[in-house]
Amino acid sequence: KAVAQENTSIAIAHIDLAAKEAISERLITTLYKEVQHKKSGKTVALRNGRRWMQIFDPIQIEKSKERSGLIKHKGTYLITGGLGELGYALAHYLVKQYDATVALVGRTELPEKSTWKEYVQQHNESDVIRIRIEKLQQLEEQGGQVFYFACDVAEEQQLARVVAKIEKKTQWIDGVIHAAGIIGNDTVTPIAMLETADFERQFTAKVYGIRAIAKVFKNRRLDFCLTTSSLSTVLGGYGFGAYSAANAYMDAFLNDWNRPNWLNLNLDGLNIGGYGGEGITKAEIEKVLEQVLPLRDLSQVIVSVADLDLRIQHIFAAEELEEVVEGQVSEDTEYATMATEINEADQAYTLTQKRFLNIWRSFFGNPDIQLQDDFFKLGGDSLRAIKLLGYIYKEMKLKLSVQELFNYPTIAELSEYLGKESGEGSLEEETTIIIPQAPAQALYPLSSMQKRLYF
Repeated sequence: KAVAQENTSIAIAHIDLAAKEAISERLITTLYKEVQHKKSGKTVALRNGRRWMQIFDPIQIEKSKERSGLIKHKGTYLITGGLGELGYALAHYLVKQYDATVALVGRTELPEKSTWKEYVQQHNESDVIRIRIEKLQQLEEQGGQVFYFACDVAEEQQLARVVAKIEKKTQWIDGVIHAAGIIGNDTVTPIAMLETADFERQFTAKVYGIRAIAKVFKNRRLDFCLTTSSLSTVLGGYGFGAYSAANAYMDAFLNDWNRPNWLNLNLDGLNIGGYGGEGITKAEIEKVLEQVLPLRDLSQVIVSVADLDLRIQHIFAAEELEEVVEGQVSEDTEYATMATEINEADQAYTLTQKRFLNIWRSFFGNPDIQLQDDFFKLGGDSLRAIKLLGYIYKEMKLKLSVQELFNYPTIAELSEYLGKESGEGSLEEETTIIIPQAPAQALYPLSSMQKRLYF
């Protein structure tokens, strides 16, 4: 879905066929008609001559119950990604409200607990290790037992050893919350700029991690296993190509796994800790935890801060409208036709600045943009930032993150930052390859492209 949102000339759909159903003329005809019906964003299953559309039914929550009854007082709960914003918020709630024992699992190695006080005193407030230590100390102040284990949740053997250690200390584990994952501006990347490493970063928790958890807890009896996916698997999102793909795998895996007491949550954006915006707040995620746990006959629940059907209609109807307005002109063509020439007043600028000026002026359709003009004051936002980064990559083969554009929103600031990051002058070098002229002769060998055309 992110593909269609970043490339409006593309319509996307998911058409599901049963692997065991025999290929027949009826099936082929039905599939052909489905492909011809170009409605972006649809998810369809074709089964025995019938067509099933994916829909989302609202769940009626019994508001009179503030607690689910499934979280035990002084119970033991393992939380992956326990020092991330979501995992920590849930751990804090369990410790404060249920005097629970929480075992937090994360990738970061922490110093020995006996040295924490000294470490905090010797490092500033922005130090990553200090921040994590202080989170653990805050949990301990709430009561209950708190354990932390450095572990790569994607590694089954590492996770199994951690689970064995927890069970040795507490005798059993009552529930698991899989909150590990990577999100933030550094992971929001246009599809055109995605590399294998970007997908692997997302796959660690959502693909390899959920498979490891399933294997380790396959034969263990849990009151619940709650996994946290993303609403981006339903709505897509600019820059969420790798992120939504990883979460979509986890959705499919858990729907196929379909174990009792295992529930997958597709969460909307978060407004917790370092995550700002209009997403789910800390108080709301605590209510969600209590309200979804009793839904034991479901394997997947979507949590949206607004009417989901309206959001789906708005997003995919907007894509179709944009495609109609653009007609046969692709986004790349539109960008090329807007390109402007560098004028005489710009000649004193560096090569990098000239390139940025040309891209920004073309992108905004404004030939008067200068080095000190702020991207956001020009009308930019997070969605336009994704598109601009795609153009920069296409024109300059320069991979920038949304966070870098947010931190350096003017051409002057961005050029200076890039010069310091890559070494003075390294971005200014241009390499010209001179193709030697072939000697005159009667016949010339065909190129590979010519061979394909002629033969």
